[in-house]
Amino acid sequence: MRGRRGAGSVALVLAVVLAAGGCSGDDDTAAPTPSVTRSPVPTTLTCDDIQGDNVDPTLDLVAVRLARTGKNVRVVFDTTEPPGDDPLRWVVGFVSANGRKSVELTTDRRKNGDLVHAIVVDGDRRPVMDPVRITAEGMTTTFPVDPIDALGTGVRWYASIGVDGQDVDFCPGGPEVREVLDTVPLTLPERW
Repeated sequence: MRGRRGAGSVALVLAVVLAAGGCSGDDDTAAPTPSVTRSPVPTTLTCDDIQGDNVDPTLDLVAVRLARTGKNVRVVFDTTEPPGDDPLRWVVGFVSANGRKSVELTTDRRKNGDLVHAIVVDGDRRPVMDPVRITAEGMTTTFPVDPIDALGTGVRWYASIGVDGQDVDFCPGGPEVREVLDTVPLTLPERW
């Protein structure tokens, strides 16, 4: 009897396992699980500018690169000529999708050679203490990325360079872009 009860228990367990296996969705009517593949979000963005579309022929903006590294964004301006000794202003601007909020990352070289840079959020200027490097090819510095992230999705961006308070070149495009910032075609990728 003992052997029979053991065999019956094994048969019962097998029946339960087979029944459960039949309910596992092996039939052809079950929808396949979709596989989601997402492209990696770029951490470096570049704005390339047309050469010769500037006001000052000695200082043409070639490209501006943004490289996100954790909580910071590294900004690199490439220009055609050494910046000379004139007061200069480098700006990377960001505009929210609805155009109501803005952030500007600004770096100024004053007449005395001092370098000052700040984040301007909706007109409110906040100093930044990160180092600025100026070379014959342009300017490099770092800013906190939080104010840009706070603008949400669909953020448009542009860059400009100015001499003695006058914009001389934009990226993308020439100085006329200042009048039509709502049409700037550069958009930050989502989750950038």
